Amino acid sequence: MPQITNYKSLQTLKRIGDFDYDSKPELNPGDDEDCITLIPYELDHKAVFEGQWKNGLRHGKGKQIWDDGSIYEGYWSKHQANGYGRLIHADGDVYEGE
Repeated sequence: MPQITNYKSLQTLKRIGDFDYDSKPELNPGDDEDCITLIPYELDHKAVFEGQWKNGLRHGKGKQIWDDGSIYEGYWSKHQANGYGRLIHADGDVYEGE
Protein backbone atom coordinates (compact mmCIF):
# COMPACT_ATOMS: atom_id res chain seq x y z
CA MET A 1 0.00 0.00 0.00
CA PRO A 2 1.17 3.55 -0.59
CA GLN A 3 2.43 5.63 2.29
CA ILE A 4 -0.23 7.87 3.78
CA THR A 5 1.17 11.35 3.31
CA ASN A 6 -1.77 13.31 4.70
CA TYR A 7 -0.76 14.34 8.23
CA LYS A 8 -4.31 14.56 9.62
CA SER A 9 -5.33 11.15 8.27
CA LEU A 10 -2.15 9.58 9.59
CA GLN A 11 -2.57 11.10 13.05
CA THR A 12 -6.18 9.89 13.22
CA LEU A 13 -5.16 6.39 12.13
CA LYS A 14 -2.46 6.28 14.81
CA ARG A 15 -4.95 7.46 17.45
CA ILE A 16 -7.74 4.97 16.66
CA GLY A 17 -5.60 1.97 15.64
CA ASP A 18 -6.13 -0.78 13.11
CA PHE A 19 -9.56 -1.66 11.78
CA ASP A 20 -10.90 -4.84 13.39
CA TYR A 21 -12.86 -6.98 10.96
CA ASP A 22 -13.68 -9.43 13.76
CA SER A 23 -15.60 -6.80 15.77
CA LYS A 24 -18.41 -6.72 13.18
CA PRO A 25 -18.82 -9.84 11.09
CA GLU A 26 -19.74 -9.47 7.46
CA LEU A 27 -23.46 -8.83 7.01
CA ASN A 28 -23.90 -11.58 4.43
CA PRO A 29 -21.90 -14.60 5.66
CA GLY A 30 -20.51 -16.67 2.84
CA ASP A 31 -20.72 -13.81 0.36
CA ASP A 32 -16.93 -13.70 0.16
CA GLU A 33 -16.69 -17.26 -1.15
CA ASP A 34 -14.69 -17.46 -4.37
CA CYS A 35 -12.99 -14.13 -3.57
CA ILE A 36 -9.29 -13.76 -4.24
CA THR A 37 -6.95 -11.43 -2.40
CA LEU A 38 -4.62 -9.39 -4.57
CA ILE A 39 -1.67 -7.11 -3.98
CA PRO A 40 -2.35 -3.36 -3.97
CA TYR A 41 -3.94 -2.24 -7.23
CA GLU A 42 -4.05 1.35 -8.50
CA LEU A 43 -7.50 2.28 -9.78
CA ASP A 44 -8.22 4.75 -12.59
CA HIS A 45 -8.77 7.66 -10.21
CA LYS A 46 -5.35 7.16 -8.51
CA ALA A 47 -6.79 5.47 -5.45
CA VAL A 48 -5.11 2.24 -4.39
CA PHE A 49 -7.10 -0.79 -3.24
CA GLU A 50 -5.80 -3.85 -1.41
CA GLY A 51 -8.11 -6.67 -0.56
CA GLN A 52 -10.54 -9.17 -1.96
CA TRP A 53 -11.92 -9.29 -5.50
CA LYS A 54 -14.69 -11.33 -7.07
CA ASN A 55 -15.46 -11.41 -10.80
CA GLY A 56 -13.16 -8.43 -11.39
CA LEU A 57 -14.85 -6.27 -8.74
CA ARG A 58 -13.79 -5.18 -5.24
CA HIS A 59 -15.77 -7.56 -3.06
CA GLY A 60 -15.28 -8.81 0.51
CA LYS A 61 -12.74 -7.26 2.88
CA GLY A 62 -10.56 -4.42 1.66
CA LYS A 63 -8.78 -1.14 2.21
CA GLN A 64 -8.63 1.80 -0.18
CA ILE A 65 -6.43 4.89 0.07
CA TRP A 66 -7.19 7.95 -2.07
CA ASP A 67 -4.50 10.34 -3.25
CA ASP A 68 -5.74 13.00 -0.78
CA GLY A 69 -5.00 10.64 2.14
CA SER A 70 -8.58 9.52 2.83
CA ILE A 71 -8.82 5.86 3.89
CA TYR A 72 -11.72 3.41 3.80
CA GLU A 73 -11.36 -0.02 5.30
CA GLY A 74 -14.19 -2.46 5.63
CA TYR A 75 -16.51 -4.55 3.53
CA TRP A 76 -17.14 -4.16 -0.19
CA SER A 77 -19.82 -5.53 -2.48
CA LYS A 78 -19.76 -5.35 -6.25
CA HIS A 79 -17.15 -2.55 -6.37
CA GLN A 80 -18.76 -0.36 -3.68
CA ALA A 81 -18.12 0.10 0.02
CA ASN A 82 -20.98 -1.84 1.57
CA GLY A 83 -21.78 -2.96 5.10
CA TYR A 84 -19.57 -2.20 8.06
CA GLY A 85 -16.47 -0.09 7.59
CA ARG A 86 -14.47 2.92 8.63
CA LEU A 87 -13.77 6.05 6.61
CA ILE A 88 -11.03 8.44 7.67
CA HIS A 89 -11.47 11.69 5.78
CA ALA A 90 -8.52 13.78 4.60
CA ASP A 91 -9.30 16.34 7.33
CA GLY A 92 -8.99 13.64 10.03
CA ASP A 93 -12.71 13.16 10.70
CA VAL A 94 -13.79 9.54 11.13
CA TYR A 95 -17.00 7.69 10.41
CA GLU A 96 -17.34 4.07 11.50
CA GLY A 97 -20.49 2.11 10.95
CA GLU A 98 -22.74 0.79 8.22
